[in-house]
Amino acid sequence: SEKNAVVFFLFAFLIALFGLYMLALAMRSRIVLEGSTIEVRGAFGEKAADLGEIEGYRTVTTRYGSYPQIHLKEGRGSLSIGSYFATDDAYREWFRKIPNLDERDRDELLRQIASDEILGDTQDARMAALGGAKRIAIALIVVSVVVAASLCFASLELRRPSAVVLALIPLVAAALAWKRPRLYAVFRPKADPRAELGFAWMAAAFGFLVSSFDMHLVSARPILPAAVTVFALMMLAFLPPIFQRANKQQGLIGGIVFGLLFSYGFSASANRLADKSTPTTYIATVRGKHISSGRSTTDYLDLAPWGPFPDGNAMSVSSSTYAEFEPGDQICLGVYAGALHAAWYAAVTCPSVPGEIQDSIPGETK
Repeated sequence: SEKNAVVFFLFAFLIALFGLYMLALAMRSRIVLEGSTIEVRGAFGEKAADLGEIEGYRTVTTRYGSYPQIHLKEGRGSLSIGSYFATDDAYREWFRKIPNLDERDRDELLRQIASDEILGDTQDARMAALGGAKRIAIALIVVSVVVAASLCFASLELRRPSAVVLALIPLVAAALAWKRPRLYAVFRPKADPRAELGFAWMAAAFGFLVSSFDMHLVSARPILPAAVTVFALMMLAFLPPIFQRANKQQGLIGGIVFGLLFSYGFSASANRLADKSTPTTYIATVRGKHISSGRSTTDYLDLAPWGPFPDGNAMSVSSSTYAEFEPGDQICLGVYAGALHAAWYAAVTCPSVPGEIQDSIPGETK
């Protein structure tokens, strides 16, 4: 069809552009050293700087590896040296002339901690306070992981108090970062000697997110106001500590990502755990099933029209539920009102009284 032809053309065009970029990257990319000047050439551009213009370098760490980033004085930009460059002894000798800004910041932080009289009467006592802060941060991570596991796998009676405790974890982390900025950091650089609080926040975010996987929202729109409010509170709590780090960009990205995950997961969990509504039970027919593969594998049951889905829908299920049902089978689904007025549904045991089950078509009783 014409639509498929357009999609194919766009896909082929993007593949061609990517191929041209990779070809240009292979043909043009190089590091050129001439006396005190370094020039970094990329696929379609180049940047150069003299040693006199360079403040130092930082090591940027991503999920794909680490690479040095040269920073110019007076905030006049930076030069990133990709990990795909092959370097030699001449490059390494030239690079030794550049100050390591991460080590400089680390030494300055340790000096500030050692001279901060609020942390103790002696230098040894102040450094011991840093060790104590790291133990507290580790304990907070352990508590987060244990409570998150309880929220995901325990009975409903334990999930509710677990959710309350898990919601308090980021607030505790933020309070520590505000009260003792010399001892605690959020998404700190690798060289930063302070105690890391971001991992506890991450564990809480993933705990709420995973706990909501078996809850299927009819529409996510009603929980968006709550999620936006929680996200704003997370940013107010964590942005000031994040901005205290030298490399703010990576910390800001981490804060936004896990702020969004926590906000959505918390709102979805609150919508479910605080829900005291009586479900309306529908019966739906499984018309097919499929598996979606990518970074993770998800099993789906394809359902014929039922309840709030007049056109049918695909419902993610566990592997055991996926194996249990075949096309033509029927499954009972309970639709709940939601504490935040976001209707949600889950597979339920079919009632023994037929009249308590709604037909797959809304409004008709079975």
